[in-house]
Amino acid sequence: MAKVLTRGLSEQVAQSLGVRIVQGDFATGAKIDNEDTLGAEFGVSRTVIREAMKRLESKGLVEIRPRLGTTVQPHSRWSNLDPELLKWYRSAPPSIEVLLQLRELRTIVEPAGVALAASRCDDDDIERVMQAYGRMEKNVKDPEAFATADAEFHSELLRAARNDYLIALETVIATDLLSSIKVTNPNERKNLASLKFHLKVANAVAERDGDAAEKAMRTLLEDAGWRLKEAGKALFQTD
Repeated sequence: MAKVLTRGLSEQVAQSLGVRIVQGDFATGAKIDNEDTLGAEFGVSRTVIREAMKRLESKGLVEIRPRLGTTVQPHSRWSNLDPELLKWYRSAPPSIEVLLQLRELRTIVEPAGVALAASRCDDDDIERVMQAYGRMEKNVKDPEAFATADAEFHSELLRAARNDYLIALETVIATDLLSSIKVTNPNERKNLASLKFHLKVANAVAERDGDAAEKAMRTLLEDAGWRLKEAGKALFQTD
């Protein structure tokens, strides 16, 4: 039966196809069905399909060429920091490869960012960081709520650094946390273990100690990265 979409038609079609692309349903170089076939699948007009494809092309996921059709592009051509694309990653099953790359980016950026936060934050910033930590502590038994609070914790730290370009990375961090925690922190025990690393970061920032904050963030990310790699080995039975 055709899927009937009633509002935001092109956006919904783009999201549906985008999630399928980022989760690997279409390999690099694969051809996407033509407009008539997709129109029948989603119950929409060719115009809606055309608009959806342009949306995917603008993000680098596909290339549209007259008479040659629509082709899925290599991951390196995607607009990987696009907020909507990152949202599609969160809708798809976690990809260990993608999450490891996101973690590498965070390891490069966040320790220096939190050092800036320690030197530039005010009392209100510290209060928001501590409140986010408190929500993590409160929700250790709820992995989803814990992940949300964890993302808020890191976002508040970036905002406290007073750098607009660091703040723009909030979506990247949220994608990493909300996706990776599905495989790294599936239970209360692992959430509790993670808390101590976050508390050290929060306390260092509260004390305006940039060196300690940077070191604590590196330790936090190293621990999370190790757990992610271990989860990857368990999931894919790699050596």
